[in-house]
Order: sequence, then structure tokens, then C-alpha cells
Amino acid sequence: MRSVYFMNIPVYRVTKDRYNTERDKYMIKIICGSDISKNEMSESEEDIYNKHKPFLRYQYGGEWEFNEIVGFIKLHFLGKQIRGEYFTTKPRRKVKTRRKIFIYNTHKLASEISLDHDATNSEIYTKILAYIERCRKELPRRYIDDKYLKSIGPFVDWNKLILGRYQN
Repeated sequence: MRSVYFMNIPVYRVTKDRYNTERDKYMIKIICGSDISKNEMSESEEDIYNKHKPFLRYQYGGEWEFNEIVGFIKLHFLGKQIRGEYFTTKPRRKVKTRRKIFIYNTHKLASEISLDHDATNSEIYTKILAYIERCRKELPRRYIDDKYLKSIGPFVDWNKLILGRYQN
């Protein structure tokens, strides 16, 4: 039986909002030397903050989307089952870092979901989303970013994809 891989779903250490909040606190602490809010900064501190913002963002760890990934769920169909292999970064403890090496972790992050033989495209898509929810339960302190899947999922002909009938 042949696997049909269709999408890699990124897994993040923290949500984008939490990362940006932590980054902003770090930047203010570097400029002001204490934990204050941005509203409490003096005019000169705010000028320094704005001038050094790009450097401080880089120093903290860069942009969230590409630098806070700690794993990927590689979604695929195996016959009439939805499965997801999991690749994660090598260190066991996931911290903010600029060096990452991804390694294969498991062939099945969450238990597979079987599809009915006569499932419609929308039923298949719904089951794929249900599989992602199972993955969330397996990775409770991580943020699984399925926004791209949700943006294209309703428009995909999942039945053709499962059968592998797309021609190059």
C-alpha cells in the first residue's frame, strides 16, 4: 500500500502572540533595564527602542514563523487512513534557539482515522481536521499551525488525491 503525502503542518514552541509578547518584554528590558510596559517608557527610551528594534528582534530570535518551529507533522493517506509522521528538533527540552536539527520522531503521532470508502471530499476534510485535533492532544504545550490546511482544504479534491490520480 502506497502512502500519499499531502502536507507538512508546523508545530511551534509557543503561539505567535506569546512569542511577540515575550520578545517585546525582552526588548524593553534591554533598553530600559527593567520590566516596564511600553507605555511607561520615556521619550528618549522610545527613540532608542525604535532605532534598535530590528537588531533587538534579530538578537531575540528573529521572526516567529520560521524560528520557533520545533516540529512538523507530515500528513499522509495510507490506503483509506489519515496518518501523520512526526519530526521534531533533536534536543528534548524545547527552548528559544537559533540552531535546529530536525529528526524523525514517530511514524504515527496520533492514532489514525479511517475513512469510509464512499466518503465525500468534505467528509475527508472534516476527518483530517479531526486528526489534527488528536495531534493537539498528543502535543499539549505546543501550537499546531493548521491555518494553511484550513485555507485550502475545502477546495481540494481529496478523493482524487487519495487515489493518486493527479498527473504531473
